[in-house]
Amino acid sequence: MKKILLLTLIAFLISIKESQAGQILGWEVGIEYPIARFARKFSLYFQLENPLPSTGYIEVRFPLSLGMYPTPTGKLYSLADKVQIGKKPNGLTLATSPLTYFYNFGVDLAPNLWYGLDVVLQDNDALALQTENFTGIIEMYTVSAVDDYRIIYDMNAQFQIFVLGPKPPVDGLSIQLDFSIDDWPEESASKRLEVGSKYIVRRLFNF
Repeated sequence: MKKILLLTLIAFLISIKESQAGQILGWEVGIEYPIARFARKFSLYFQLENPLPSTGYIEVRFPLSLGMYPTPTGKLYSLADKVQIGKKPNGLTLATSPLTYFYNFGVDLAPNLWYGLDVVLQDNDALALQTENFTGIIEMYTVSAVDDYRIIYDMNAQFQIFVLGPKPPVDGLSIQLDFSIDDWPEESASKRLEVGSKYIVRRLFNF
């Protein structure tokens, strides 16, 4: 009985904290290759109502796993000038589950300014978990710590929705490549291959 009362009290306190939290604004999620088993980078654009101190975290909850070994990296930048910000290039990434990730960049974030956060999947095994026509909602919070007693500064439990499309058929598909690796004589062979393969993928999926 005491345990039930304690859990009820904790849930009540959490609900109070959430009711006092500010709002996170956002718009359409940018996905590099929004296709099942190809979606690797998610670009989240947001604006805070309250400041986030340098010791705080951006908590992002995904509807599908981006993996934990290793965890997805984060890149924070100002939308005003696209300049990367933060003392920690990839953020201090912690994962409390395969769906929830915390990022700390060691800088204060001001309210009423637009920021971008690129979350990049690093665990290739997580790509296999992506299913065709998957639809899900991303949640975003700014918090003081990584525990159940954290202060929630701002939140949006329905930050943005996204959809992963099916892989297009390739049977009978022909692609005429209008580039030559000789266009990059100063590049190494591996670099030319990397650039060429990215070009082919973009032509395949019309990106």
